[in-house]
Amino acid sequence: MIERALELGLALPGVTRGPKGLQLRGRFLAGPAVHRSAEKDSLVVRYAIEEREHLLAERPEVYYLTDYYRRHPVLLVRLAQADDGVLRDLLLTSWRMTAAR
Repeated sequence: MIERALELGLALPGVTRGPKGLQLRGRFLAGPAVHRSAEKDSLVVRYAIEEREHLLAERPEVYYLTDYYRRHPVLLVRLAQADDGVLRDLLLTSWRMTAAR
């Protein structure tokens, strides 16, 4: 599951695979959620803190956070619940956020 998500991200301009997942110009974009607080087969995606609450409220079966990740500008995604369209949208949002820096 994680490989499919990474493949979708690699299709975006300038995205490369780094030691922790996908990156754009050396900055983290997305990757496997490896902290012990994350559920198995979860993706962590860079996402604005102030914009993620609506996704968490709308689709808690897909999106979640743990205390460890909450303080970071990221969102956790249960890959078993996310189709390619959802993943593409998230990765594009992450790409835009990262490219703007």
